[in-house]
Amino acid sequence: YRDHSGQKNIYYYNSNKGIVLSSEILPITKLNEFNKEIDYEYLNESFILGYPSSNKTIFKNIKKLKPGEKITFNKDGNIISLDVTKKEIQNQFSKKSIYDCIDETVKNHTLSDHKVGINLSAGLDSNIILYHSIKHKSNIESFSTFFENVEEKYNLDFYGAEKISNYYGIKFNKTIITKKDYEDVFSKSFSNIEEINRNIGNPSYLLNYSHQNEKKFKTILSGDGGDELFVGYDWYFKGRLREKLIKKFCFMGKKLNSRFFLFNYFSQFDRYNFFLNKFLKNKTSINPKIDYSVILDNSHQFINQNFSNKIYQFDFFKLFLDQYLWLPNEVLLRADKLGMFNSLEIRNPFCDQNLRKKMFNELSKNDFNTKQNKHKIREIYSKKIPQTSINNRKYGWTSPKDWIESKKIKSEVLDNLPPQNSELFRWIDLKNEISKNKNIMSDRSIYPLISLVFLIKKFNLSI
Repeated sequence: YRDHSGQKNIYYYNSNKGIVLSSEILPITKLNEFNKEIDYEYLNESFILGYPSSNKTIFKNIKKLKPGEKITFNKDGNIISLDVTKKEIQNQFSKKSIYDCIDETVKNHTLSDHKVGINLSAGLDSNIILYHSIKHKSNIESFSTFFENVEEKYNLDFYGAEKISNYYGIKFNKTIITKKDYEDVFSKSFSNIEEINRNIGNPSYLLNYSHQNEKKFKTILSGDGGDELFVGYDWYFKGRLREKLIKKFCFMGKKLNSRFFLFNYFSQFDRYNFFLNKFLKNKTSINPKIDYSVILDNSHQFINQNFSNKIYQFDFFKLFLDQYLWLPNEVLLRADKLGMFNSLEIRNPFCDQNLRKKMFNELSKNDFNTKQNKHKIREIYSKKIPQTSINNRKYGWTSPKDWIESKKIKSEVLDNLPPQNSELFRWIDLKNEISKNKNIMSDRSIYPLISLVFLIKKFNLSI
């Protein structure tokens, strides 16, 4: 089984000797019989979205379980079935308030015989988790990153987290990150994820996890999933003209309706196609289009097992897609892989499936039409946690721009680029573009390609 929120990865390979299961890809590729055949459909989807959204990996014969999926195989290693399972909501979650359900969820996530830490920002989500954690784990410690010798704006979240930790009287751990630190782990932070990933904050995550490992922590709480649970992103509210027209005039059945909604959802990723189209040599192998049918079928299977038809309403469907596609395949993938690399279990209370079901039942259309994001949850905690966390959005945790554009990082990317064009990519053109374009490394649209470059090195591939 894979958990319904997709926080842990399970890869499987059907060899001639049986089924191989692993939480990582690299061990499977070490098998003597393994054939490193590239899955071009995986590349296509990952380039367009910036992350994979199906059961595919970079290798054709290695698949991964989707969130909530169960694999059944016999003693001879033959796969009998792959099914999406149903997770029954616990009775107490149906009867309790949102506040009590969050308290129960956080309590469960603090259970550990080891020290428990929390990645803390000045934002609402991690502060709600901290508020409940203190009740159940009195010795919890907080962590926040401090970028050395940079503009103050890059450390505003750090100062906010420090102030909140002092307010509660808990131990605050400062993860100091220098430019050299960031440069030294840049490639490692992408290659260790083992899949295409476009998060330019990966080096900082890896350094923070490394610091937590040095401090002998085994369990770290995170606020990941809060924006997708409490209606936190601006795009849930503002929408685009296409969105408004679809909502007003689209009266088809739910499956046809959701196909239009899915098209609208994926259109926001068009910006990642620029570099793909520019450096793609053979468009017969990679076709920069999305196959909606597979993603829709996967989504419908999961919804039919675990949610009501309410999810097919336009605003709720956007929330679901972020939870089902974006979170497990981008955010939680990063947390799991880089956390495991440092012997850490990253726990995400706001990704708990019982809590998600509770919130979907409690949310209404009004929660998508307010002037302030996370309206419902802000009201619940308005008198419980510091007002600075209630009234302000988090400052925005990101990597210093001049670090991303450093000569050392650019040189490392150039050194690892394939030395000649392939049947698929114009690698020489990409090398020239990176060499002459001063600001290219801070452009997120290039990171699916950069991520692939480091995977080529890790797995010793020719693409």
